Amino acid sequence: MSWLKSDLMRNAQFLCLAGIAFFTPWTYWPISSWFILPAYDLLFGLMLIFFAVRVLFPRPKPIRVRAKEVALILFLLLTWMNGQYLGSFAVAKPVLEMLLLLYVAANSGLSQIQARIVLGAVIGGGVIVSGIAAYQYLFVSRTGVAATLANPNLLSGYLSLLLPLSLGFWFSPRRLVKLGAILATTLLGLALTLTMTRTGWLVSLGAMAAFAVLKDRRLLIVLLIYVLLFGTIIDNAKNRLFQFKDVHEITTSIEQAPNAEQQVQTTVGSRLSLWRFALREFSQKPLTGIGLGNYREYLGRYLRENPSEGVRFFGVEETHNSYLKFLAETGLPGLLLFLLILGLWFGPHLRQIFTRRGSPLELALLLGMTAFLLHNMTNNLFLTVPTSHVFWLTLGVMWNLNPNSQPRSLSEGIERT
Repeated sequence: MSWLKSDLMRNAQFLCLAGIAFFTPWTYWPISSWFILPAYDLLFGLMLIFFAVRVLFPRPKPIRVRAKEVALILFLLLTWMNGQYLGSFAVAKPVLEMLLLLYVAANSGLSQIQARIVLGAVIGGGVIVSGIAAYQYLFVSRTGVAATLANPNLLSGYLSLLLPLSLGFWFSPRRLVKLGAILATTLLGLALTLTMTRTGWLVSLGAMAAFAVLKDRRLLIVLLIYVLLFGTIIDNAKNRLFQFKDVHEITTSIEQAPNAEQQVQTTVGSRLSLWRFALREFSQKPLTGIGLGNYREYLGRYLRENPSEGVRFFGVEETHNSYLKFLAETGLPGLLLFLLILGLWFGPHLRQIFTRRGSPLELALLLGMTAFLLHNMTNNLFLTVPTSHVFWLTLGVMWNLNPNSQPRSLSEGIERT
């Protein structure tokens, strides 16, 4: 049966990965009837089917399980059991899907060109989302924009990976690709600016500055121009965005106020309270956690019993920290396994940052993923498909970009260390 040939299935799988990268950010949560398209569900299902065909036909391939696969399997089991018996399976489901996406992408046997096309599709999807964000700012609301990603924090987390990655395409030998990358970086930077989120600004600018220092310091001048250009937008928009008597009160820590009644309702202050509550709940159930998705319910119950404490949380109901959310909801074993996955799957590539080995695109991708990981310290980006898929997908693609680990066939890819 010719349709079962490995090359055909691999190419079909490549198209699915590129489609997931391009369509998911702006169709998963459609903001208009124009965007109602079940692209993610359809492409994810086809991707798994094509991968299964490659494993099973024309004869089953041997699958060797190493440390990174063991960690993945254990966390998948823990997440499934936690969502099934302690928390919400609807919350656990995106986490399970994203880890499967990582494994399939890493073992997809993409060629160097195919891997770069998938990364280009990631940028392409980001350009569409950024265009929607610009439209929202100009014609809908002059405050922090969210485009298709529910709130500005999720949008800034998504863009914090894409912006550094886009710099890697500036070094393409093809002029059209280079020009497109410059335009994409500009639009992505504009959208990030319009989110009005400081964490996104800081981690993205830090990653891009690190890339400039490591690859071409002339880029620092370009970054300075971007900062000055987009800084004027921030200055014009901040008075519309922040409804406070003093804008500088936003950065005031909750610790500086003598009591809850006298505290200014600040984003920093609310995050500190949310993080303390996560640690409080973890201390109650350190081994099993309170169950995926239950943090919101537990916090709501606490505030109903202690209404005077509501001022500390500023109306926010989530942890605003992915790592503390895993700690509170899956316990210490869950957080340790999650960090182990990051160490085993992402850690081996980090040495390129310090040794300056690898292509500009690889370095840009690594720095973008690092920015995304840092952004998760103030937001929950790993718990939603439109934001987390970009990290796990690009991490899987990274295993194909590395010439030393690039699979030449499915069996070689699956057995790869």
